[in-house]
Amino acid sequence: MSSMSLSVKNMLSVSAIAIVMSLSAAPALAQETQEAAAPAAPEAAADEGAEIVVTAQFREQALQDTPLAITAITADSLANRSFTSTAEIASTAPNVQLRVANSAFGNTLQAFIRGIGQGDYNYATEPGVGVYIDDVYYSTTFGAVFDLLDLERVEVLRGPQGTLFGKNSIGGAIRLVSKKPRGTGEGYVEATYGSFNRIDVRGSADIPLIQDQLAVRIAASAKNREGYQKLLDFACARPDLNVSVDPDATYNGVPNRAGNPSSCKLGEYGGQDVQSGRVALSYFGSDTVEVNITADYMKDDSQAAADQLIAIGNGTAYNTTPGTTTGIPGLLVGWNNNVNIPTFGVPFDARFLTNDPYTTYATYDDVARGIETSRKSTVESWGVNGTVDINLTDTIALKSVSAYRTYNGHFAHDPDQSPLVLENVDNYLNHEAFSQELRLSGTAVDDRLFWTFGGFYFDATGKLEGMVAIYPIGLAFSQKDKVTITNKSVFAHGEFEVTDRLTAIAGIRYTDETKTYFFNHPPFITNGGEPYESTAKFDRVDYRFTAKYDVTDDVNVYATYSTGFRGGGVNPRPFTPAQLIPFGPEVVEAYELGFKTSLFDNRLRLNGAAFRTDFKNRQQNRQTVDNDGLPFTGPTNLGTGKIEGFELELDGRIAGFTLNGQVGYADFSTNDVGAAQGRPGTPLWTASAGAQYDYEVGSASTITPRLDWVYQSRIDYANNANDLAATPKRGIWNGRITYKNEDHNYSVALSVTNLFDKFYYVNKFTLIPFGLGTLEGQPARPREWAVTVKKSF
Repeated sequence: MSSMSLSVKNMLSVSAIAIVMSLSAAPALAQETQEAAAPAAPEAAADEGAEIVVTAQFREQALQDTPLAITAITADSLANRSFTSTAEIASTAPNVQLRVANSAFGNTLQAFIRGIGQGDYNYATEPGVGVYIDDVYYSTTFGAVFDLLDLERVEVLRGPQGTLFGKNSIGGAIRLVSKKPRGTGEGYVEATYGSFNRIDVRGSADIPLIQDQLAVRIAASAKNREGYQKLLDFACARPDLNVSVDPDATYNGVPNRAGNPSSCKLGEYGGQDVQSGRVALSYFGSDTVEVNITADYMKDDSQAAADQLIAIGNGTAYNTTPGTTTGIPGLLVGWNNNVNIPTFGVPFDARFLTNDPYTTYATYDDVARGIETSRKSTVESWGVNGTVDINLTDTIALKSVSAYRTYNGHFAHDPDQSPLVLENVDNYLNHEAFSQELRLSGTAVDDRLFWTFGGFYFDATGKLEGMVAIYPIGLAFSQKDKVTITNKSVFAHGEFEVTDRLTAIAGIRYTDETKTYFFNHPPFITNGGEPYESTAKFDRVDYRFTAKYDVTDDVNVYATYSTGFRGGGVNPRPFTPAQLIPFGPEVVEAYELGFKTSLFDNRLRLNGAAFRTDFKNRQQNRQTVDNDGLPFTGPTNLGTGKIEGFELELDGRIAGFTLNGQVGYADFSTNDVGAAQGRPGTPLWTASAGAQYDYEVGSASTITPRLDWVYQSRIDYANNANDLAATPKRGIWNGRITYKNEDHNYSVALSVTNLFDKFYYVNKFTLIPFGLGTLEGQPARPREWAVTVKKSF
C-alpha cells in the first residue's frame, strides 16, 4: 500500500471518529461489574498515598490487603508508559511474558506467567493464562491482542487460579477492568501521530440518560501505521541469478527494476489497521439492583507480522550466510532437484537470506501452482455481555455474568520467506462462545466471614478451515475441522477473620469438561461422508488454602497452597484419522510465601513472593507414530517437573517523584523421559524499572519526563538449546515527556520506544520437526517516536 493511500485511509478513520465524537460526545470500553453489597471503589489515582482497589477475590479489597501475587496497573500508569495493547503490559509485572506471535500463528497473544502459558492458537489446546474483560472469559489466544481503551485498571494475577472466578487458569490470569457509565458527562479525545505514518485516534464519553439512574458510556479507537519491514522482489534484487520468475508477470505489472535493488520494494509487513468500539449501558438507580450491558466490535485488518528467514539447516548446524549454498537439509535436496531448479532455475538455499532483517522475499504465493494467499493477518470480532448485581438482603448478594462472543480470522504463513514454496498454510478461523457465571456472596459471624458459592458454564465451537501443504514431505490437504468445548464447574470460597490480625481463606472448585475434535479433510478422507471425531472427557477438583497475618497495620505476610490444571484434549493437528489421539490434563500444585508492605503513609509499597510449582502429566509436543505407522508430532503427557522462583515489586511516590521497579526469577526444570527437554519459551529473569518527576511550571501546569527500562534474559525456542534458535538477553529503554495545563484537562506528550534503537527478535520459529530446516525470527520494531495530544472534558 502506498504512503498516499494509507494517509487517505488514516484521514478517513480520523474523520469517522471525529464525527462520532461530535455527535454523541462519546466513546468507551466495557465496565467492571461492582460486587453487589460492597461499597463503590474509589478511582485509582496517581496521587501520593492513593490506594488501589482490586476484585480478584469476588469482592473489592485494597491491593495491599489481598493475599495474592497480583499487580494492578492504573489507567494513569498505562498512559504514562504509552501502552495501547495487552501485549505491552508484561513489563509491569515480574515473571510475565506477553508477546504477539510470529506470522505462523497469526493474531495470537502468547501469554506466559511463571513459566506456564501457551503459544499456539489452535482451539484443541487450552491457554495457560486466562484473559478476562470485565469478568468475561476470552477462551482463545487468537484474537486476544486487545486495545487498552478507557480502562480503570489492569490486574495481573500470578499462579494457578483454579478456585477463583471464571474458568480454570493454570498459570495465572489477566483482568482488564473498564470504567463504568455513571452519567458524569466526562470524557476525552486523543490523537497520536508518529513514525511510519502512525495515526491513532481514540476517545470516550460518559453520557447521562436519566440523571443518577441510567447512563451510557461510548468508546472508539482507530489505529493505523505503515509496516516496518520491506517486501523485495527477489528477481529484481538478484538479476545475476537469472531466476525464471518474471517480476512483471508475477506481481501484476510491477515494472521490472532489475539491477537496482533499492527500488525493488513490492510491499511491506508489520503495518497496523485496527478499528474498535464499545457501548456500555448501566442502570444504577436502585439500592438493590444494578444492571450493566455492553456491546463491542473490533476489526483488525493489519498486515502479516514482520518475519525474516534467519537460517537454513538441520537443527544442529545452520547456514546463516546470505548467498551461499551449503547446509541444505536432506529433504530439500530432492525437492530442489525435482521442483525448484526445473521450475525457477534456482534451488532453495541460503541465497534467499537477506543481509537486512527489515527486508524479506516472502510473497505468500505458490507461483508453480497458481496459489495466492493473503499477506494480512485479520480478525473481526464482536460480543455482548450483561451483568446483574442484586442485593437480596443487607448481607447477601447475587451476581450474574452472561456473555456471547464470536470472531472470524484469517492468516497465512510463508516459512521459506521466498517466491519459491516449501509450505503453504492458509488458515480461516471461526469461533463462538457462550458463558454464564452465577455467584451468591454474603457475610456472617459479625462480618468476620465472607463467603461465595457459584457456578460457571462455558460452551464454545471453533472451526479451522483452509489449506495445508508441506510439499517436500508429500503432505497436502484442505481442512474443515471443528472443535467443541463444554465446561461446567461449581465453586465455593470463604474468608474468615480468626483474630483481628489472622485471616484464613479456603476455596474449592469442581470442574467437568468435554472436548471433541471433528476431523474433516475433504475430499480425501471422510467417514462415509461424515467427519471422524474423537472426544476427551475429564473432571477435576482443585483447592486453595491461604493464611494471612497482619504483622502491623502496614505489613502483612501470607502463605498459600493451591492447585490448578490445564484441560486435556485431542491432538490439534491430525493429518489422518489415526492421529486423533486424546491427551490428558496437566496438573500443578503451587506453594507460595509472600509479603506486602505499605510504608510512609502508603507512599512506598514493597511486595514480594517466593513460589514453587510442581507439575505432572506435562503436556508437550513429541514426535511419535500413529497406529498406521505414520510419523506425526502431537501433544502427550510426559513426566513431572517444577518451577521455582521469586518476585519483588517496588512502587514509591514522594513530592512529585515516582519510582517503579520489579524483578522476577523462574527456574524451570523437568524430569521428562526422552529428548523433549528445554525451557518452555520463557526467560529465567525478568526485570523493569521506571522513574518520572512531575515538575511544576507556572501556577499549576506540569512537565513530566519519564524513563523506563525493560529486561529479560535468554529465551530458548528449540529443545536442543541451540544458540541460533534462541533470543539472547536484552534491555530496552523507552522515554516519554508530557505537558499538562493548569486544569490538567489538556496534555501533549512526546514518546520514544526502543530509545537506543536496539535490534532483537521478538520470537523465533523453526520447521525442524518436519525436517525442512528453516529458522525464522520476528524482528522487533525499531526506534519509533510519537506525539500525542489529549483533551479531557
